[in-house]
Amino acid sequence: RQWNPVTKKLDTVVNNGLFTARDMSFGVGMTTRIFGMFGFKKTSKIAAIRHEIRPSVSASYKPNMNAAAYYRTQVDTFKNEYKFSYYERSIFGSFSDMKFGGLNFGLDNVLQMKVRNKKDTSNASLKKVSLLDGLSINGNYNFLADSFRMSNLSVAARSNLFEKINITASAQFDPYIRNDAGRR
Repeated sequence: RQWNPVTKKLDTVVNNGLFTARDMSFGVGMTTRIFGMFGFKKTSKIAAIRHEIRPSVSASYKPNMNAAAYYRTQVDTFKNEYKFSYYERSIFGSFSDMKFGGLNFGLDNVLQMKVRNKKDTSNASLKKVSLLDGLSINGNYNFLADSFRMSNLSVAARSNLFEKINITASAQFDPYIRNDAGRR
């Protein structure tokens, strides 16, 4: 794409052919599962509530191997510029021109309870009921970024009501404040 000052529009030239771009990343991670259980009295309809926590952390590095695949050009009469990739029309999309060296982190929660059947006194009478199939929070911290090193935090929740209705919710939280123009 290139700004045409005569027509005051963006001209696009498409070069078909076989072109190559490369990308790589390295990483190592670990995760575990932590269980907690709260038991109730034998006379209670609820036998126990179980909480499972799955923390995860990983370190990764991705060099910027694609800086030359990006260019900046004017996009309007106000001389605003935008960054484009030479490979944006590729069937696979373009690789990022960002470098990353940092920590990725996540925390997932599962909440279940076991309910007794009052008519049956055997151990088989316990029924597992899922209260929360998942409540997770994920993000990362990029030590190589020149500013805004903390990523947005993504939060997601999922549950199944009465074994018939699936409910899913998700949100993104920006850890940085924004100015009057809406910029970080």
